[in-house]
Amino acid sequence: MDLTIIVAAIITALLGGGGIAALLNAKNTRRQIDIEAWCKLIDQQTKRIDKLNERVTLLEAQVEARDIRIDELEQEIDELRDWIKAQGLLPPPRHRKHNPVG
Repeated sequence: MDLTIIVAAIITALLGGGGIAALLNAKNTRRQIDIEAWCKLIDQQTKRIDKLNERVTLLEAQVEARDIRIDELEQEIDELRDWIKAQGLLPPPRHRKHNPVG
C-alpha cells in the first residue's frame, strides 16, 4: 500500500469523522474539569477559613472574659489587703505573675 493513500485516509478520517472536533472537545473538557476542581478546592478552603474565623472569635471572647475576671480578682485582692491594713495587720507579700500575652 502506498504511504500517500494511508496519510490521505487518516486525514480524511480525522476531518470527515469529526476528529478535530473531538480533539478540541477533549481539550475543553479537560479545562472544564480543571476549573471545576479548582472551584471545589476554593469552596472547601473558604468553608475551612469560615470555621477557623468562628473559632478565633470564640477564643478571643473567652480570653477577654478571662482578662475581665482577672481584673476583678486583682481588685478584690487589693480591697482585702486594704481591709487587712485597716485592721492594723500586715498583709502577706503579694507576688504578681506577669502574663507576657496581651
